[in-house]
This record gives sequence, structure tokens and C-alpha cells, in this order.
Amino acid sequence: MQLEKLDLTALVAYYGLEVHDAHHALDDAFLTARVWQVMMHKAQAQGIRNLGDLLRIAGAPRFPGRWFRS
Repeated sequence: MQLEKLDLTALVAYYGLEVHDAHHALDDAFLTARVWQVMMHKAQAQGIRNLGDLLRIAGAPRFPGRWFRS
């Protein structure tokens, strides 16, 4: 994804989500959750199964412990 600006408004437009009341806290939180759902669906389609997989492709350092499965 190549977007000029990477903010909630740009992501919502990119994924074609419906906006009712932008820039109101509850509506923005709902839109953020919807964007996350769409992104996770696309990630799963590419074989990403958990947070550990996402962190690995993002190049994040590995965190020890039970919270992040590899």
C-alpha cells in the first residue's frame, strides 16, 4: 500500500469503509477497529496467523514470554 498520507481518513478511504461521523471519538474508535479487521483479514490471507508473525515481518525485536507466540 502506497498512500501519500497514512492516517485514519486515508485508510478508511483506501479500504472503502463507510464514515458516519468522522472526528468524533466513538466513531473514530469504531473506524479504527474496522480498519484493523480488514487489515487482519488481508494479513491472514497472506499466511500471517498471530502477533508474532506481524512483529517478525515488521522487523520488530523478539519479545520473550508467553504473550507473543512465534
